[in-house]
Amino acid sequence: MRWSQRAWASDAGLTALTGLAFAILFVLGPLTDRFPVMIWVLVCVDVMLLVALVSAVIAITQRVWAGMLGAGLGVVILGIHFASRIDPRLILLNRILGILPGLLLLLIVMTLSLRAGPITYHRIAGAVLTYLLIALLWARFYALLIYIVPGSIGQPGGGGAPPGVDDLMYFSVMTLTTAGYGDLVPLHSATRALASLEAIVGVLFPVVYISRFVAAAGERR
Repeated sequence: MRWSQRAWASDAGLTALTGLAFAILFVLGPLTDRFPVMIWVLVCVDVMLLVALVSAVIAITQRVWAGMLGAGLGVVILGIHFASRIDPRLILLNRILGILPGLLLLLIVMTLSLRAGPITYHRIAGAVLTYLLIALLWARFYALLIYIVPGSIGQPGGGGAPPGVDDLMYFSVMTLTTAGYGDLVPLHSATRALASLEAIVGVLFPVVYISRFVAAAGERR
C-alpha cells in the first residue's frame, strides 16, 4: 500500500510539473519580455522547481544526502544566474551550469514515466514533459553555443538581432518537431550538427515511448 501511494504521488507530480512547464515556457516566459516585473514570478517558480527536484532526488535515491547535495548545487546555480546579470564574466559559467538542472530533471522524469507499472494519464503527461524538457535542454545548448560562437543561429543570410532566450526555445521546438519554418536557421557547422541531433531525437522519441507503453499494456493484459 505504501508503494502504491508513493507511485501515485510521483505520477501526480508528473502531471503537475507538466502543467507548470507549459505555463513557464509558453505563458510566463514570453510575458517577461513585455512585463519585466514578471521576472520575480519566474524566480518563485525556479525556487519551486528546485524544491521539487530535490524531493524527486531523495525519493528516487532514498538518500537524504543526495537531496542535500542537489539543493546545494541548485542554490549555487541560482546564485550564479543572478550574479551573471551584474557581472558579464559569469555569463559563460551560468550557461554551462544552467544545463545541469534540466539534464537531471529530464533523467528523473524519464525514470518515472518509463518505469514498470500500469500506464496512466499521469505517465502520458510525463512523456509530454520529457518532450518539453528535451526542447528546453537543447535550447540551453544553443544558448551556450551562440555565446561561444556569436552569430551561429540567426536569420537566413545572417543579420538581425541575436536570438534571445524565447527565440532559442522556439528554434529548439521547431527543430525537435521538424517543423522548421526557416525564420531562424543554424549558420555554423557546430550548430547544424546539434540541430541535426535534436531532429533525430525528435523523430525517435515517439517510437521509444509508444513502444514502451504498448509493451506495458500488453504485459498488464
